[in-house]
Amino acid sequence: MRFLRYIFVLCGILTLVVIIVSGVIYYLIANSLPDYSLQLKSNKISDNTEIIRDSYAIPHIYGTSDADVFFALGYAHAQDRLWQMVLKRRTVQGTLSELFGGKTVDSDILMRTLNLYELAKMASNSLSQESQKILEAYSNGVNMHLNSIVKKGLGRGSPEFFLFPPKVSPWKPYDSIAILKLLAFQSTDKALQEVIKTRLLMSNISAERLNDLFSEPPLITFQESETSQLFLKDWDWYDKDRQKTLLQDDVASILLDLSTTAEKISASNIFAVMPKRSATNNTLAASDPHTELSAPSEYYLANLNLKNGPVIGATLPGI
Repeated sequence: MRFLRYIFVLCGILTLVVIIVSGVIYYLIANSLPDYSLQLKSNKISDNTEIIRDSYAIPHIYGTSDADVFFALGYAHAQDRLWQMVLKRRTVQGTLSELFGGKTVDSDILMRTLNLYELAKMASNSLSQESQKILEAYSNGVNMHLNSIVKKGLGRGSPEFFLFPPKVSPWKPYDSIAILKLLAFQSTDKALQEVIKTRLLMSNISAERLNDLFSEPPLITFQESETSQLFLKDWDWYDKDRQKTLLQDDVASILLDLSTTAEKISASNIFAVMPKRSATNNTLAASDPHTELSAPSEYYLANLNLKNGPVIGATLPGI
């Protein structure tokens, strides 16, 4: 009987521990989800700004100035898509392997080789004052939510951060530019085509034949030795055997690569309707970007009521 009593006591303790742990986990995750009923103060906006969520949680943003509206968009993006934003920023920074280990090393090497993140920093200094003001306002909105997570103990800002380090560095204007560059890179096969063109040039294909394969302006041809030198001058780190194999590829195998690439080439469609042909008397634009399905979506619906009128449709978290 005493043994059974110990068993019952032990089961009771384990059950209580499970309930307490589950309750704590539920509390933290629940606090990681956005609260759409908050009233907040910020010295980064000029006047009252409002985010009204409809029944689909789509934000309708109203503000006195465009900068205030973009501030609120940044805040809404961070509320709903913080993990997605951080993941995209890490992708273009080439720091995914800090989270995922060896699985993403190749991606990190590619991104650091392309140097898109540093190029985004450089580009931010060349923007117009208006664009810089908008990006600064957007970043301030993102950072307001990040600060709220820390100060108010709102879980970790996104349930995914319970599986990975929760530290998120402040958002910078050039982070948005970097994500835009990443999107541009992912939306085209031009980089791969440049590699194929170079390999063809190194195989001594004629300029006329090369121009037959690519419907672009005529290409300048190089002698094989010159092309090889240009192509490999910064490849000291690259495996020498791989270099040799690359140089020995024949035209047939390269054209096979080209045909395989052609099967993957995507496209996008867009059309516009002018106000006089629209039932709402507003301009309409519709795009089919031919991107892959993802969860969450690449896009984020929002209604921005700007100085020159409302803009309603798809935005990109992080931009």
